[in-house]
Amino acid sequence: MSSHSFIKFLQHPRLFGACAWYFVPGYLFQALSYFSWVCWITPDNVVVNQLFGYGSGLGMSLITFDWAQITYVVNPLATPWWSEANVLAGFVFFFWILTPILYYTNTWYSKFLPILSRTSYDNTGAAYNVTAILGTDGTFNTTAYEAYSPLFLSTTFAVTYGLSFAAITATITHAVLFFHKQIWAQSRRSIDKQPDIHARLMARYRQVPEWWYLIIFVTMFVFGVIVIEVWPTQFLVWGFVLALMIAFFYIIAIQNINS
Repeated sequence: MSSHSFIKFLQHPRLFGACAWYFVPGYLFQALSYFSWVCWITPDNVVVNQLFGYGSGLGMSLITFDWAQITYVVNPLATPWWSEANVLAGFVFFFWILTPILYYTNTWYSKFLPILSRTSYDNTGAAYNVTAILGTDGTFNTTAYEAYSPLFLSTTFAVTYGLSFAAITATITHAVLFFHKQIWAQSRRSIDKQPDIHARLMARYRQVPEWWYLIIFVTMFVFGVIVIEVWPTQFLVWGFVLALMIAFFYIIAIQNINS
């Protein structure tokens, strides 16, 4: 950046103000980033801190002065309102309604664990020792698992896992229901015949030969098979092929939803 451009940047009040303000919640007064004002009223109340705290709670205070926190999940300036509303409704239902119900009813022995944690635990409340349930070859040992402990997760962690699997299924289902005609039509057209704005912009550039992609794919596939067969990865070649197929289908579905 030239000195002239830098001076023009400093003269722009909104950009300069945004950059200057970031130092306040990001460095000078970090409590503004996680503004848990309810917890300040009753700092020794466990339930209040579990529900309204940010660091180890569900964040029901819902106040922040940090733009980085506002855009942590979705950027409100670049995301359609209906998408933001879906995210908000899902978050409120699963984490502000369902999670407290599961936690305070001691579902999955949840009250013995923090309500919000990314750590997995054993039956003593300690961090789960994964190496204790692995054999000498690095695979899962059922006998060692039964002798050690079942795996326990915090309520939010368990709900997040469930939502992850649900999102995977929902992605494919949504793409099939709403984009199947578009996907089929686009797959049969060349890039210069596709009507969308992205294809028209890309049509200005010379198309990369398809054999370039084929060579890269075959080379990387061979390397992957060699690694699986030579090193003790405990992975099978058919699993590698299946993973590539899953990635292929999900790329199509996800990109149609994102676009």
